[in-house]
Amino acid sequence: MRVTEIECLILDETYPFVMIRTDEGITGYGESFRRGPHVQKAAIDTIFAPLVIGKDPFDTAEIWDAMHSAGNVAGPSGTLQTAAAAIDIALWDIKGKALGLPLYKLLGGKRKDRIRVYASSLRRDLTAVEEANRAASFQAEGFTGYKMHSAVPGATDHPDDRTVEHVREMREAVGDDFEILVDINGAYSLHNAIEIGKQLEDYGVFHFEQPLPIWDLDGMAALARADVGVFACAHHPYRSGGDFIHPMGIPGTGHSWSPGHRPARCDQVRRHKRVDQHRGHRQQSRQAYDGPQYPTDHLNRGPFALGGWQKRCSLRTGVQHRAGLNSR
Repeated sequence: MRVTEIECLILDETYPFVMIRTDEGITGYGESFRRGPHVQKAAIDTIFAPLVIGKDPFDTAEIWDAMHSAGNVAGPSGTLQTAAAAIDIALWDIKGKALGLPLYKLLGGKRKDRIRVYASSLRRDLTAVEEANRAASFQAEGFTGYKMHSAVPGATDHPDDRTVEHVREMREAVGDDFEILVDINGAYSLHNAIEIGKQLEDYGVFHFEQPLPIWDLDGMAALARADVGVFACAHHPYRSGGDFIHPMGIPGTGHSWSPGHRPARCDQVRRHKRVDQHRGHRQQSRQAYDGPQYPTDHLNRGPFALGGWQKRCSLRTGVQHRAGLNSR
């Protein structure tokens, strides 16, 4: 089997959607993170498609390495690796269809029949009371957790940050039997991350995500040693577990990585789990929200995320993951 055509559409001028066709009539579908969609399309059309057309779609590791190398030469890895991830997802979709197997079988087997999901919001224009009411509304729908996005992206320690105030109001609104997750998007200095992290721990925050810039691995390790509860990191710029595990693998850190679908290729899910288990890292985040690395609702609201294409794609995991099925 060979790849014959790669097409990238941008749905609603927002959502990159990739279709890969083969000479055996199998078409794979992939979707990527919604930011920079036209940049992604340009990368797919002019850089990645020429590399992939003519290749065996089962050679996903070789294709990924070729795309990664080409992306490094072409420019910063963020948007380009996101585009490469959409192709990788589509290739795995082809694999599953060709073999008649769901993706979870190709990645080593299903671990759970049901997984918890959390509601997530990219809103940063809410007051603390509005955010608390929003979290409570999701709780009423059956969700058992809510992730807020706080601080001021692109700034560091901005005086308008109201993270602790929002978490305080949310905890009062939802009670103790509900998980609160906080995503900072790299907007804190190490000192502020330690101070805020300790305050958040007092409110039982489930995890404290990306408090430092994604490139500050030394800072993340220092934050881990400061014992600020469970914080999550490293779901943006890394193509495999080996790219970031070593700096975080300091004895006593024991914190979690937060895998997005974006740059990490599909087969790295298995490797991340093996590395974590080998190092004895805490499994709380991974066990509670363990699932496949394809687009999640707070990142994308395109066809995969909303389920419109799932019946046509082998990316279905066989794991139920809708609200109302997120029991503890």
